[in-house]
Amino acid sequence: MTDSMLTPPAPSMSPERLRIVIEDLWQLSMRSEEGVHRSRAFCSLEDACRSIYLGLEESRLHRAPSAKVTPSVLSRALHNFFRWNGAPWFGDRTPDAAETAESLHRAFLRKSVRRTYLVPLDRLSLEDRSGDRTQEVTSVRFGSNEIVRLDGDDLARRVPVDALARFGVRYRFPTAELDGFYWLATRPTEPAGPLERRTWLDRLNTVWGKLDTVELFRSTYPMPVEDALFVLLLIFLKDPGDALWRPFRIPWMFSFTDDPFSDPVAPPDPSSLSRQVVGDEYDYIEVPDRSEIFEFGAREHDVLQQRWNDFETVLGRRGPASASFHPLTRHFFIKPLSEYGVDEIISNLSCLEATLRLKEERRREKLTRRFAHLVADEQAAQWLESTYRLRNEYLHSLADPHQKLTWTDLARARWIVATAVKNYLDFAVKHPEFNRSRLLKLLERQPQVL
Repeated sequence: MTDSMLTPPAPSMSPERLRIVIEDLWQLSMRSEEGVHRSRAFCSLEDACRSIYLGLEESRLHRAPSAKVTPSVLSRALHNFFRWNGAPWFGDRTPDAAETAESLHRAFLRKSVRRTYLVPLDRLSLEDRSGDRTQEVTSVRFGSNEIVRLDGDDLARRVPVDALARFGVRYRFPTAELDGFYWLATRPTEPAGPLERRTWLDRLNTVWGKLDTVELFRSTYPMPVEDALFVLLLIFLKDPGDALWRPFRIPWMFSFTDDPFSDPVAPPDPSSLSRQVVGDEYDYIEVPDRSEIFEFGAREHDVLQQRWNDFETVLGRRGPASASFHPLTRHFFIKPLSEYGVDEIISNLSCLEATLRLKEERRREKLTRRFAHLVADEQAAQWLESTYRLRNEYLHSLADPHQKLTWTDLARARWIVATAVKNYLDFAVKHPEFNRSRLLKLLERQPQVL
C-alpha cells in the first residue's frame, strides 16, 4: 500500500486533538516500535480516537468492538495503520504529522475500500501480428479489468512493497522473482466495515449458529475474478487440433486492500510459476515461460470488450421474470482450471447441465437438442453421449483406472463447451425479452432460432 493509496476520495479536516497527539508521537526519540506502543503518547492517541470516533454515527468505531482481546481492537488497528502509513520509528520516508493525522481521520470515516486482485496467468503470452512486425502485447483492458505483463518495477508501483516489509521478513514481496509474468488485475470496491473487518479478529465475530453449516458450493475464485476469468476463457480458444487445453495456469492469487487498518497478507510463492532456461550450460538465466501464445491485436481486443459488455448485460438481468443466466454456468466453466483428467470432463458436463438444464438423467433428449442447436455441430450429440458414458463409468467404478485421456480429448471438451456457452450468451443478448426458461424452450426448435 503506497502512501497515495491511503487517501480516499472524500476530503476531510482532522480534529485538532488528533493532530496534537500524532505530533507528540512524531517527537519521540525512540526507534523501537514496541517502545512506541508502550509510550504515554501512544496511549494518548488511543484515548483521543475513542473520544472522537466512539459513538460517532459515520465512524468505523461507531460501536465498541465486541471482541475482548489484549491488546485491544483499536490498538491493533493503530499498529497496522502506522505500518501501512509509515512513521519515524521505522526509519524510512515518512509523511509528516499533519498529513498522517488527516489520513488516520479519513480512515476512520471511510465507507468503502478498494481491493486489488493480482492473478498470475502462468505461461500466457499475447502477440499483435497485425503490422509488419510481431509485437508483444503488454496491456489489455476490458471493463474494470486488465491483462498486463509486469516487471519488478511495475509490481513495486502496484503492490505496497515498502509497507509490507514493515510487517516483517515473511511479508516482503518478491518483486524480482515475479518479474516479467502476465497477470489479470482487477480492483473492485467493498464496504469498509468496522476496524477489525480485515484482521484475524473478525473471526471472533462469527455468528455461533453458523459454525455447524457450510455453503452448498463456494466459488473457486472471488466473484470479480471469476467474472473476468469466465470471459477470458471464452476468448482464449484455439482449434482442438492444437491440443491446447489450458490457455494459462493459476497456481495462486494475491490480493490486498487500501484499508490501513487491515492485517497484511503473506506474499505468494514465486517458485510455483513456470520458467524456461535461456542460454547454455555456462551462461544461462531463467525467464518466464510464455509458451501459450495467442494472437491479440485490435480486433481481438474489440471482441474481448464486447464479450465483457454482453456478459455484464446478461448478469444485470435479475429475478425469475428476466434472469437468463445461471451463476453455476460460470462456476463449472472455470472449475476445470484447478482440476485434472476426468474431473475436468465432469465439470465441463456440469457446466452444460447448468446452462441447458438437466432435470432427470434418464431424459437427456431436451438437453441434447439444445446443445446440438447451440454448437451447430453434426457430431455434437455423439460427443455428448460418449462423454456422458465416460463420466458414468468413472462415477460408478466401471472404468479402467489405467485408461488414458489425451490432451486433444480435454481440448475438445473445453472447446465444445465454450462454444455452447458463448453461443448461449449471444442468444440471451439477442433476446432480452426472454428469461432463461423461455430461451431454453426456443432452443429446442431448429437452429435457425439462433
